[in-house]
Amino acid sequence: MHAIQVSTAAGLLLALAVGCSGKGDSAEDTVDSLDPKITGTVTVEGEASAEVAFYQAFAFNQGGTLLAYLSSSPTATCENVSDYLRTGQDPYDPVDMFEPSTCNFFLKIDGDYNGGYSYSQGADADQPNFATLASAMNCAMGTGEFDYFPLSESDDPDYNWNGRWWEGVPSVYTYDLSGGDGDGYTFSIEMSAYDGSFVHEPLNDSPAVGAVSGTIDASWCELLGSTGLF
Repeated sequence: MHAIQVSTAAGLLLALAVGCSGKGDSAEDTVDSLDPKITGTVTVEGEASAEVAFYQAFAFNQGGTLLAYLSSSPTATCENVSDYLRTGQDPYDPVDMFEPSTCNFFLKIDGDYNGGYSYSQGADADQPNFATLASAMNCAMGTGEFDYFPLSESDDPDYNWNGRWWEGVPSVYTYDLSGGDGDGYTFSIEMSAYDGSFVHEPLNDSPAVGAVSGTIDASWCELLGSTGLF
């Protein structure tokens, strides 16, 4: 399995692994010409951290449900993000969707997206927001690299980070999202706390903190509707 994994507090599991190889001059030129629109750091205290620097965002909505993917790579496209997330396919090397030592973000609004969505959840919330429970921050923390290998003797080889891989659900956040229905989107996002764990390690509860904020324009990406996650 290689698609996105939503774990721990969400109680939802969508598999994810990632891959990376060297980029050429064109990718470096693209980095130089772009600035990340949503930035910050996600830290598991006493463990490890990863940077947030979202350059690209893609989304699709239909029937009140929104799927979006925010990438740390400036070379991400609608096509390769959709291929990366598609369930039931062979291992996929997402060279153009994920940068080492950074986080990517999968966002799903289930049933409550109608041309826009605004919601704030504070630290004192007595239960999670079920409309966003399938969302996940996925972070390649600390040192390492992406490689093709099985996580255990019972797993098939896949593209995985050989350092510490952390996944979590935002628990303190504000979303102000608008657009779609065939057009582009504008996403304003603030996050500061996350329920999560190092999912490739023995069972653990490893919450994270870190201010992440900014506004990014997301492209309409109809191919996300065919990933099996909609």
